[in-house]
Amino acid sequence: MVDDTINAVLESLQNKNALFIVGAGFSVDAGLPDAETLKNQIAQKYRLSEANDLAEAVEMALAKKYEKHEIDQSIKDFLQEGMESISVKDKEYISQFTSLKFNNYIITTNYDTLIEESFKSRTEIKVIKEDSDLELARDYNSRLYKVFGCIADNSPLAVTTIDIEEFSKQKEAIESKLKTLFWEKRIIIIGFKARDAFFIKLFLNVIKKRQSKKLIVVSPSLTSKDKNWFEELGKLEHIAMSGKEFVSALYDQAIAEIQEVKPIQSQRTNKQKIANLLEANNPFYPYRTDRFCNEDIARFYETPPSPISDIELNDNFVLVGGRGTGKSMLLRHASTKVQLLKPNLDKEQLISNINIYIKIDNAFSKETEKLQEESDNDWYSWYIHYLNLTIAIEIISILKALVDFKSLEVEQSSIINIADVLLLNYATAPCNLDDINIALRKNRTLSKRGSKNKNYTNLTTLQDLFELLKLTCKQLNNSSFTLLIDDMELSDERVIPFAVWTGARRFFVKVSTSTLFNLHIFSEQGISQINDFQIINLDSLNLDKERIRLFEKHIESIANIRLKEKNLSYSIKDLLGTKVSKDYPFSGFTRFSKLSGGSIRSFLKYCKDAVDFSYKEEHGRLPTTIFGELPRKDQETVAERIAYDEYYSLRDGNKIGFLIVALLDSFGEYSYRRYQNTTSQQRTLRFSVKDPENLSKEATAVLTECVKLGALLVPYERQRQKHPTLKKLTSFILNRTLCPKYKILPVTHQQSEFSAKQIDLMLHDRQQFLKEMNYE
Repeated sequence: MVDDTINAVLESLQNKNALFIVGAGFSVDAGLPDAETLKNQIAQKYRLSEANDLAEAVEMALAKKYEKHEIDQSIKDFLQEGMESISVKDKEYISQFTSLKFNNYIITTNYDTLIEESFKSRTEIKVIKEDSDLELARDYNSRLYKVFGCIADNSPLAVTTIDIEEFSKQKEAIESKLKTLFWEKRIIIIGFKARDAFFIKLFLNVIKKRQSKKLIVVSPSLTSKDKNWFEELGKLEHIAMSGKEFVSALYDQAIAEIQEVKPIQSQRTNKQKIANLLEANNPFYPYRTDRFCNEDIARFYETPPSPISDIELNDNFVLVGGRGTGKSMLLRHASTKVQLLKPNLDKEQLISNINIYIKIDNAFSKETEKLQEESDNDWYSWYIHYLNLTIAIEIISILKALVDFKSLEVEQSSIINIADVLLLNYATAPCNLDDINIALRKNRTLSKRGSKNKNYTNLTTLQDLFELLKLTCKQLNNSSFTLLIDDMELSDERVIPFAVWTGARRFFVKVSTSTLFNLHIFSEQGISQINDFQIINLDSLNLDKERIRLFEKHIESIANIRLKEKNLSYSIKDLLGTKVSKDYPFSGFTRFSKLSGGSIRSFLKYCKDAVDFSYKEEHGRLPTTIFGELPRKDQETVAERIAYDEYYSLRDGNKIGFLIVALLDSFGEYSYRRYQNTTSQQRTLRFSVKDPENLSKEATAVLTECVKLGALLVPYERQRQKHPTLKKLTSFILNRTLCPKYKILPVTHQQSEFSAKQIDLMLHDRQQFLKEMNYE
């Protein structure tokens, strides 16, 4: 039993999924004074009568008019004296603990510095004491959250109940991050007693929502009362060891695994087998478009929904939409490589429109950072050159596929002259398509390494290539070439060469990007959104009231194809249920489709997580056993979990995350109170700004970032109902994924208008904002 737990913890460390919560017993095992000793030292110094514990002793000293900072300093001095008397041998097990690979997340309520000092290098660990430390922690392998103060600085120590309450008020960002970790990771508790104030105050609400997960508690002994309390926090697994014994056993097993000579094909653990079976049998893996292979898209994405299939694909366009709205799937579905996988193809149609798909942002991210330090001319030239080479590689690949498919009746050697256009004396002239491809990749690698060769390709290279292809093969004389550029971040340094590069109109370009806010760069570069590019807003298409039913039909079709692929005889509506439940309002097919907010990815994730949760965590069975309707309670739990995960990612993943969630929290509470307090129970997910010209720079930045992150959607502009002749207002819609967090239904009937001043109140004074809106 213990060996299995040791292996499970090591596996969690390897997967960066372990969270150690370390209490006083951890340091006591190394030789530091325990709470009882500290209590007696404080009582003796301040001449106190007998106290029950350290917190009570501090409260008694405060009652005698001693200053809190003075008492804190006394505790720090006692602990510092204890640390100086600890031998290297006594601290050996702490060194073993910190040397465990991938020990990335540690929370401690201890005041001492034993853990951070035992790391081999301070560059390996970031000690997080204040909210401002969170952003800096990204560059460190390990993070130590010291939640109750430290002897190494002048910060106050959290000892009494009042101190712990102050922690929650003063360190909201840290508390939010800890709750996220507590929700996501495998928890190992060392050195804590049951009913510790740390858990009672900080984690009780989250604990109750994760009772289905295991909780490993390392303690020499637990009373039946202690066990009952820990079992409220999760599925208790008690390891009857001291922290010192447990860490030593963990370390010894880790060393044994390193030294063990394993065969190349190592045996997978039972947990890995279960995870693989889940992924293989759950109809909703994968749920992200970028994890689909071309065969998946050819099989699952047979017909785009009518709002998208109505698009005329012969024009240049910019495809705009939030995460998961189908941008990548639409572009990849139109690519020649995917079309080659379709049955009953028209070969002439296939050759008449050759569509080249490439994910530019993914290919260019690191190179952008490297080359921004160079001169503007070098950056500009290199960008064009690398863009040409990247697309040329894909063209060669498509040509080879067309030849193999017998659509292109031409010998590979007959297009050898292409090398002269593409390579420009970079390599010896290749003799076939494979050699051309290798030469191109080699050249691109040299460019990425910062080659000083300035013999770059230029703006006309691809145009010349297309013309040469037509001269080489008569079948291509009437062919059009279209570049499908996915995930294009239209930053300033990219859009300038992009604008010039596409300006000749010698080939079509279709671009996908995440938000409307990026499109202003087009007009700044003289690219007309009417004459040059058509703007297709998937947010508007998918969220427009008249089109929601079309979207629901589309995702129903995709889900049913997946169920059929797994030989399951029921539909997605059978699996989720169609009736709206008053007890579980965020469950069922209709609610899941609305929570997804027009995002195919989001809907598939709801389904995937619901199947996983119901048949793995609750019942221990695999998805092959599923039948009938998934329990509504499980569906509701999944919707809440996804909402909170999204919320915490907004908070912790951005420099102005605290302002983003302040805005969302204010609007969420306003919407909830409006629904509860109005006789018509009006639901509000949409708001606009009456006087956008008066918005502060801070408010504008927060709204912009909310849109970029997908927390707010901008589907369309709307006129004021009472003044239709006035200028249009930009509407913001709360991402429906967040609705379970605020207990508001994912449907909207009304729009609220706020002033710029009220937006500022939403950011900084929620109570005053609610008061002004008459919802105190």
